[in-house]
Amino acid sequence: MLTMLAAAAAFEQPVNEGLVYFDTAAAQARQMDGAWKVVADGDKVLHDFGPSEDSARKAVAVINHYGMNCMGHVGKPNPSLEFFLGNGGAPAGPWDGEDAIRFNPATAEARCIQGRWKVVDGELWMMDFEDRQKDAEFALSTIKKFGFTHLCFVGRCVSPRPMMYFRIDGQQAAKPAPVVAVPKPATPKPAAPAGAVATGKARLRVTVLEGKDAMAVNPAVSLSRAGASGEALEIRTENPAVFEAEAGTCAVSAKVGTGEATAPREIALKTGETKELTLRAGTGTAEINLSSGGQPVSPCPNIELRAGGRLLGAASQSPARFQVPEGIYTVRVVVNSSQPFEGGDVAVTAGETAVKSVELPMGTLSVRVMGGPYGPGGKMPYVEVDAGGRLVAALVDIPAKFQLLAGQYDVCVVDDGAKKGTQPITVEAGKVKEVTLTVP
Repeated sequence: MLTMLAAAAAFEQPVNEGLVYFDTAAAQARQMDGAWKVVADGDKVLHDFGPSEDSARKAVAVINHYGMNCMGHVGKPNPSLEFFLGNGGAPAGPWDGEDAIRFNPATAEARCIQGRWKVVDGELWMMDFEDRQKDAEFALSTIKKFGFTHLCFVGRCVSPRPMMYFRIDGQQAAKPAPVVAVPKPATPKPAAPAGAVATGKARLRVTVLEGKDAMAVNPAVSLSRAGASGEALEIRTENPAVFEAEAGTCAVSAKVGTGEATAPREIALKTGETKELTLRAGTGTAEINLSSGGQPVSPCPNIELRAGGRLLGAASQSPARFQVPEGIYTVRVVVNSSQPFEGGDVAVTAGETAVKSVELPMGTLSVRVMGGPYGPGGKMPYVEVDAGGRLVAALVDIPAKFQLLAGQYDVCVVDDGAKKGTQPITVEAGKVKEVTLTVP
């Protein structure tokens, strides 16, 4: 089972359902009141990542990549769902390093499980609304309205407050009617055009390379005044990054993935001129491909990249791509959030992509419950899978389907705190094990 309880981000003040528009080009990562936040249009806070600077910068990259310019919430005072749109439509298509979980909007439903309202798709638990049935139903209608197919996160494994967003497959975003009536947003400020430089300003075009010749993906390029301390004047995540700035001497640096920022490069800008600058970051890409029984794994477990026991990044899609400094890293795959599998090491060279394939010894367990209050139209069973007396996974569904590492397990039904119909089973890699539990 890939049980996923997706907790929405915590907000510091009450919010209402609806859409809040913002200028895509103005989104930036900023440290405020001791926390890293994504802000736009001056002081409009889109998300608070607490101490995680990397997550805030990645969120800005996501916003720019998808052209997001409005944000919606479901639930108050603390929203249990947040989503982003671009010009009224759903963000479309994947991007490198995305932490995404695929689901089917056609089969998603709002369901009360053990007294808590959740939005689920079969065995996938996506959101937990506690006792708020109306919020769960409104969230489901929002998912279906926009046809979302992927639940995505920024900072899920490293930030205490991850950002949630949804997207669809393909390249063009669907554009349904607005969720609620909202005022027409201001026209977003476009990125600096290739034409004439604005009066009284200069233009700087910064290209960031990994190693020698590879174009870095979504680097965070910072522009500040030379010799000045404090935060940057502007941060852009496109590559090349184009700035328009007042004449004078500026300092430019770039950060790619989890790598260190490049040393600041000073450059003198004159009014009306355009200058080019190339920065080289010592990062490369680790690409992890996951399979089981020689076939792609779907839904995909969490793939982690680690160094010295420290988590550097995680993604729930295959291939998973991580931008990291040159070095040797360890791959770990976590099934059911409780079954880690060590996938070996991958060596990354600056400016290159290191591809590693991991064969996961995983099988599928399908459990049906018969007898007692269970059956067609009866009570939904709570099925539990244990290993050596330790809980591995649990699910409320008919049938209950689990993805498990190959091995020995005990499966049972838990009813009023008592385990019933316990049966030992063996899960084999690449195979489906079907079990029927009979409860008196």
